[in-house]
Amino acid sequence: MTRRITLLLLVLVAAFILLLSASIAEPPGTGPAAPGQTKGLEDALRNLHAPLAGSDPLPPLVAWKKLHTQDDLVIEQIAHEPEVQQPLHISFDERGRMWVVNYRQYPFPAGLKIVEYDRYIRAKFDKVPPPPPNHFKGADKITIHTDDGSGKFAQVKTFVDGLNIATSVLHGRGGVWVMNPPYLLFYPVKNRDGVPDGDPVVHLSGFGLEDTHAVASNLLWGPDGWIYGTQGSTCTAKVKVEIEKQTTTTDFLGQAIWRYHPEKHIFEIFAEGGGNTFGLEFDDAGRAYSGTNWGKYRGLYYVQGGYYIKGWGKHGPLTNPYALGFFDHMPHTGNADRLTHTFIVYGGGALPERFNAKIIGPNPLQRRVSVTKLEPDGSSYKTVEEPFLVTSDDGWFRPVDLKAGPDGALYIADLYENRISHVDPRDNWHRESGRVYRVRAKDAKPLEPFDLSKKTGPELVELLRSKNKWMRQTALRLLYDRKDASLIRLLRLELNDCRGQDALEILWALNACGGLDEEALVRGMTHIPADVRRWAVRMAGDQNEVTPIVAERMLRMARGEIDPQVRSQLASSAKRLPPESGLPIALALLEHNEDVDDPHIPLLLWWAIEAKAETSIGRHMITEYLKARYAWHVLIVKKYIVERIVERYALAGGDENLRTCANILGYAPDVNSVHLVLNGLEKAFAGRAASQFPQELKKAVADALKKDTGGQHLPLGVRVGHAGAMAAALKIVSDEKATKDRRLQLVTLFGEVSQPECIPALLKLLQDSPDQTMRLTALASLQRYDDPKIAQAVLESYPTRFNDDLRAGAQALLASRPAWALEFLHTVDEGKIAPRSVALEVVRTFKRYSDKQIGELVEKHWGKVRANTAAEKLAEMDRVGKIVADGKGDAAAGKVTFTNTCAKCHKLFGEGGQVGPELTGYERDNLRYWLENIVDPSASIRDEYVAFVIETKDGRTLTGIIVAQDKATVSLRQNDGQTIRLAREQIEDLAASPISLMPEDVLKDLKDQQLRDLFAYLMKKK
Repeated sequence: MTRRITLLLLVLVAAFILLLSASIAEPPGTGPAAPGQTKGLEDALRNLHAPLAGSDPLPPLVAWKKLHTQDDLVIEQIAHEPEVQQPLHISFDERGRMWVVNYRQYPFPAGLKIVEYDRYIRAKFDKVPPPPPNHFKGADKITIHTDDGSGKFAQVKTFVDGLNIATSVLHGRGGVWVMNPPYLLFYPVKNRDGVPDGDPVVHLSGFGLEDTHAVASNLLWGPDGWIYGTQGSTCTAKVKVEIEKQTTTTDFLGQAIWRYHPEKHIFEIFAEGGGNTFGLEFDDAGRAYSGTNWGKYRGLYYVQGGYYIKGWGKHGPLTNPYALGFFDHMPHTGNADRLTHTFIVYGGGALPERFNAKIIGPNPLQRRVSVTKLEPDGSSYKTVEEPFLVTSDDGWFRPVDLKAGPDGALYIADLYENRISHVDPRDNWHRESGRVYRVRAKDAKPLEPFDLSKKTGPELVELLRSKNKWMRQTALRLLYDRKDASLIRLLRLELNDCRGQDALEILWALNACGGLDEEALVRGMTHIPADVRRWAVRMAGDQNEVTPIVAERMLRMARGEIDPQVRSQLASSAKRLPPESGLPIALALLEHNEDVDDPHIPLLLWWAIEAKAETSIGRHMITEYLKARYAWHVLIVKKYIVERIVERYALAGGDENLRTCANILGYAPDVNSVHLVLNGLEKAFAGRAASQFPQELKKAVADALKKDTGGQHLPLGVRVGHAGAMAAALKIVSDEKATKDRRLQLVTLFGEVSQPECIPALLKLLQDSPDQTMRLTALASLQRYDDPKIAQAVLESYPTRFNDDLRAGAQALLASRPAWALEFLHTVDEGKIAPRSVALEVVRTFKRYSDKQIGELVEKHWGKVRANTAAEKLAEMDRVGKIVADGKGDAAAGKVTFTNTCAKCHKLFGEGGQVGPELTGYERDNLRYWLENIVDPSASIRDEYVAFVIETKDGRTLTGIIVAQDKATVSLRQNDGQTIRLAREQIEDLAASPISLMPEDVLKDLKDQQLRDLFAYLMKKK
């Protein structure tokens, strides 16, 4: 830690000079603090890439003419600057007025100074900004655009100005809700005149501001009457319900879907994980979705209580250390160019029928609007790309939001920017521009002026039958606003008589009016439409406890329900209920063998069971269930539950939990079941030794291992110190006739436990094995042991017995300890290893050590190791750009260059490595984009590919990408492609690096024609 801080201080002066030379335009009262006051500032600012050389912005009408849509549609420009500037979010109120959030303060919050960048390169500010009206006034504003019936939205007024990082607006409950991180604000507007009645009320606080590209946003009413919102990937959250003056907080890190009950004042995480979670959408049946910034996908389908994939490095682990699994994106077929960060599922009823129930979303990186089909995939969905809805010839077209309006047309917010990347800290955003477009059917007519707030309760109920989802959702929201109990009798009658979508809307309306009692819930759970049954279960679970009659009905459903999405919701709701009512539902659902390969249900059942595992009732019910022999043959239990429940208890630790593991091992009725239990123990102690077992578990494991004649659980024996296990493992590793996978498993194990007697075997493999993978794995495992013989042996083999891949692994090993690094540098100094052959990231690791000799040798052979300046990067971009423009490239020859230069780390067209991001879905037809990202790879690093530096307690320094982490371990993929797993107790310090693992000079050694060929391959059509 000390050496890292020392290096940061040394670089600070250089960073400040770079800051001045780059002429960063900093808004008044924003941005970094003065040099010397900001910890980590020099790293964050070091990566300024060369200025963009984009085209000039086009006048609004000229830009509009460069938009293209499908033949039976019309695209219209309905607003542009100066009326809208940097439009980020669109919504419509009950009068059909369009509200626009103008995000002009982005990216620096007004009135704050950055004083530190944390280990994940998230900004920390000098203070928490106060909420309005005593806030630091920013440049954001919310405007109201009124259509007089002509469809032109010509009347414009400002609702509120001077906001500071305001991201979305929502109407309802007698006013306007504004997401203005760190706060959720409520402006009372009782007469709906578009003028606040007073100062805003702070309902929530604690949403992070560390990355204003990923703050909380996109407020939306759920069909259940809760406010839903999103939290982006790189912001923290410590959310407090201020209106209740709570002192406790709900803490989470990174992406999530959250919700807040505006009357009960309850905040909770609805589902956790995802891409950079920005958009939020509910389809006709109230299913939740969000887009993604990941390649290969269009988005995620969110179920209640689900845990989803994250960028495990920068975004940290899930809040539940015992999740032991996660959901991924919806599988996608067809064009998947990133990114579709937000979308709607169309239900407006005014576009051609082919758009119904389709995902329609903006793609600001590719400058288009995509259409995607949803197809059932068990209880979830998969997506298939369809022809684009909108494309543009204008490089400034940046659609960032899309909504269906009251007329069923599509409304698109265009930020209108020359850039969309947010990592570059220079404040060169074009705040003056912004456009809003409408896409409609050719024969569509404008709506006459209307005001749904003037409709009676029965009229709103009738509006729930509209074919336009916006009309139905707004009518439902108004029913929630009014809470008119006089409608309950009408709604109960309607619920009995309605079918399909109508019945679902009536169920929601009954909840809105306060009529969802036990009788209504049971009626909903027995209704014909599956979506009605699903939502009746959902709303029962939302109460967190149910009556015996409702619990019995849910248990009967768990046994006999035929619809997978209803079973999915039963699993989600079971997690929320007390163990005495929730666990019987979950255990009954396990019996549905047809769900064993479902994308969601098995893990939802695991999470429902896991949540009760350490309660006295839960522990008793789980162990009693596993006492029954038949339970071990239930497919979901075998595939998802047994290993996880043992792993969960072992990870939690403590005598009672470990004794429970011993009991479960004792219940195992056959050899295969014993294997499942031992697998769970192995996973719990992966990456570390396991010696602190209570006597009951120690004896049970020893007895099981004695019967393990095939040695399947030998790794567990090594971890727990079982007699003879280490000798047996060494024998297998040294046996060339043993299977490769078995040997690799044990070689990897030697890097996770401290067993120095394995060093000779690992060195022998390194020197003699004909298998390169075996040798690379041995190199990675040898890092674990501080023995001078290791460096000596590696350096002896390095010049003549190692190829380039093995030398990369050797460099990673030798750089990991200062003593080994010094030996390596002496070998370089003796002329036995060429300085140019040493990877730049390895040299940077040398620089992290405070050893004087290491520093002198690094300077002698590599000079002052520094990043290229902005001017140097710009010059290199110009050089390569001119070469590429001066001739024609051969894509076939370029593939060879790509394979030799890039494919070790990157995948393109399905071929290549996984150290860096896959390139297929990027802005590949844009030469400038390629030049910026290749010449200056540290300027824009995808969150999931941020490099981390780990310092261990035994003196190692390791660099790589975190590919997984849990309660006990961190897995790091190093630049040589090898992944090592470290126990958390071994780690002294873990910090994100602002420097990409990709070197800056990869193009400099290529000849002119090689450059043309490479870019021809990179930019070719699929």
